[in-house]
Amino acid sequence: MVNKTLFPRGETDPGERSPHGETDQSGQFPRGEIGAAGPDGAGALGGGLNTTRNTPRPDDIYARLIKAHEGRTRAESDAFNARLILTLINHIGDEAVIAEALKVAKG
Repeated sequence: MVNKTLFPRGETDPGERSPHGETDQSGQFPRGEIGAAGPDGAGALGGGLNTTRNTPRPDDIYARLIKAHEGRTRAESDAFNARLILTLINHIGDEAVIAEALKVAKG
């Protein structure tokens, strides 16, 4: 069962809506999307943050994220997301990269 609060469109198949957008045949994201490579092939912000696809199977990862939220209340999902974000921030460990990621996430 999908948490309707987190996924208001009610997708049950993570492949129905992918967070990383559609790619062209080269595997690059369309301009303006997160993950769009700049003219030099660097990430969209051109700094230390890698915003190009960095995993061979992003849909599988997205499916695992969706599954991790199954059966959780909104509060439990929020707490899970907070723990996941803090874990990944700790893993990254680079304050400049984290600052870039925050800018990207703000839109």
